[in-house]
Amino acid sequence: MRGGGGAGRGHAGLAAVRRRIVALPGVAGVAPYAQLQALAVRTPEMLPVSLRGIDPQAEATVTEVARSVTQGRLADLTPAVIG
Repeated sequence: MRGGGGAGRGHAGLAAVRRRIVALPGVAGVAPYAQLQALAVRTPEMLPVSLRGIDPQAEATVTEVARSVTQGRLADLTPAVIG
């Protein structure tokens, strides 16, 4: 959803957009994510990597990523506190 709907208003805006999307017919779940590309360096090598940050609780409503976790549980992940 570009433009209105809470875009650019931080966490409160995200929650508002999430509620609007979940209310649409046929939508089973909503899971936001952040994705970036970077270089992993281990001298003398540099390898491209793709990193994806998820909301573990929301992700469980739209994918089966929890089944791919080989150590621990997806539910054990907690949000980072920055600042």
